[in-house]
Amino acid sequence: MEALANINLDGSLAVLFQNLPDPAWHRTATPPEVNRILKRLEKGLADGALGIGILAGYVPGADPSEYLKVAALAAKAAVPTYTHSRDLAEFTPNTRADGAGEIVRAAAETGAHMHYCHVNSTTLRHAERVLSLVARAQRAGSRVTTEAYPYGAGMTGIGAAFLAPDRLSERGLVPPDLTYALTGERVADAARLRELRAADPGAVVASDAMPLTWSQASPRAPTPTSWSSTRRRSPTRPPTPRAPAPPPASATSWSTATSSSATPSSPATRSPAAPSARPADATRKPARPAGRGSDTRTSGQR
Repeated sequence: MEALANINLDGSLAVLFQNLPDPAWHRTATPPEVNRILKRLEKGLADGALGIGILAGYVPGADPSEYLKVAALAAKAAVPTYTHSRDLAEFTPNTRADGAGEIVRAAAETGAHMHYCHVNSTTLRHAERVLSLVARAQRAGSRVTTEAYPYGAGMTGIGAAFLAPDRLSERGLVPPDLTYALTGERVADAARLRELRAADPGAVVASDAMPLTWSQASPRAPTPTSWSSTRRRSPTRPPTPRAPAPPPASATSWSTATSSSATPSSPATRSPAAPSARPADATRKPARPAGRGSDTRTSGQR
């Protein structure tokens, strides 16, 4: 945002969301602007950033070559990238690159570790195709990882380009699928969505983008509304008794187990008699402190 739209960011979501709809940073970056982005990323990494975040899905006009240059920088610095992917070709046939293919290509061509963020909400009904692509890339030796959050609704700024009224249908959404978080209002129609985007572009909105679904029709498959009841233990089924816990191992037995030549997967290091917490060890390295990543789109580079 800073490089292309001269927007001063302070690291907060409020400022980021307020400027999501600004078309000035949705466009293709010029070569000098790309260089400025890369220099800002290099500085962030030198200051201790743990990785590079890329909001490709919020910048429809970004050129794929820019993405490859950012990935190459990450590979050179030996840090991972974290991408909210560009639109899939199934959503937007005229997209500049298929979002999943772009991530896999960058991993293969640059050697960077490319993490595919929240694959569930960015792929929707096309998750099987995307996960198959990721699996093939992994088998070929590319460092591609992904994850999915375990709940059914997504959250973002109402001003996101892909939530424009005329683009909701690309994801199979309609305005009432969106909830204006400030008041809990279900957005009634396209006119109300336009009104909210104009009056409060930085508002948080929740989306029923990922309702619970089942891959096969089955009388045993619960509906989303009955999901919570199916998770309860049946009152007619007694709880399974637990085996008594083994007596705690002494410090001597623990050190014997850990100093053996067994491999990490052997019974010696996975014995149920091992204590739940390891004794203090002066040779253990302290936990790495949490740090902030360097984000192509949220730290001012874009």
